[in-house]
Amino acid sequence: MKKEPIYFYLRPPSWPPADALLDPSSADHLYFGNAAFCWILQTYLRLRTRGCNVELTNRLVDSGIIVICSGDVPVTFVPNPRQLIISINADEAPDVFTQLRVTQNKIQERLLAGSYFIPLWPQAGLMARDPARGEMFASVSYFGDDPHLSPELRDEQWADFLASRNIEWIFKNASSTGNADYSKTDCVIAVRSFRRAGFIRKPASKLFNAWIAGVPAILGREFAFREQRKSALDYIEINSYAEACAAIDRLAGSSALRRQMVENGRKRVHEVSIDQLAQRWEHLLYEVAPEAARRWAALSDNGRKAFLLRRQLGKKARGAAHRLLRAAGQEQYAI
Repeated sequence: MKKEPIYFYLRPPSWPPADALLDPSSADHLYFGNAAFCWILQTYLRLRTRGCNVELTNRLVDSGIIVICSGDVPVTFVPNPRQLIISINADEAPDVFTQLRVTQNKIQERLLAGSYFIPLWPQAGLMARDPARGEMFASVSYFGDDPHLSPELRDEQWADFLASRNIEWIFKNASSTGNADYSKTDCVIAVRSFRRAGFIRKPASKLFNAWIAGVPAILGREFAFREQRKSALDYIEINSYAEACAAIDRLAGSSALRRQMVENGRKRVHEVSIDQLAQRWEHLLYEVAPEAARRWAALSDNGRKAFLLRRQLGKKARGAAHRLLRAAGQEQYAI
């Protein structure tokens, strides 16, 4: 029996041009530049490429399994008995009304009811390090938005330190040309803050991209990175500017360590390959979600009201925790 379609909802007017509805592997690296395109459009395209029965829609259909981005549907929305909503949290607060959730890391999966951790797809258009660079260690790169890099690493002192080691500092933000081009990169660094840790809503994408690109990674103290760590070769964690400098000197002084980290990354990267991620999506959409939809449809009106009340109470509890954490300057721990 043919499986029912899975609907991927893009809020109007977030609709892609017709000529962009192709294999996402051929997309320009700037194309998936927002959460809706990264998560909704890209997942739709990749599953469509695999022959899945999926549909892109700009309206909330009256019946079926519907995948949305958190925050793209009014908070007052209430699913009817025939609607099963899967909300992708991305960096946003979780929706109240959704029956299932997709999170960017494992800690959110543990803390949010009805959640399933699925990593974001590999960055479109990612160009790996040029093998011709061999044992060279002459550049360190940051890929990401300016505010998401610790101020100490945006200071001239950092660039001067690297220059004193004959290492080039390459800074690429979202609008930079070649912001997925690692071909001239020998190491990546990504630290949001030396004063804060955790960042409970964030993914481990920078680590996964480093593995794919074939470069060692120096990273900050984040839940998503630590969840993925199985050995010291996965990445080097740093807690201060001094440790950042020490990590650079350590890598610069050991081509063997760099080779070991790159080889380890090659072994780990299959865990977040397109095929593996697609299988996780297919499991959620075609095994978990239909059963959840049957349970939702079987509930009485009072049962559905009780479900929504539990979700609302959970939101209030998270809101209270968020206010306390913000007052303490630690809101990066708030879901």
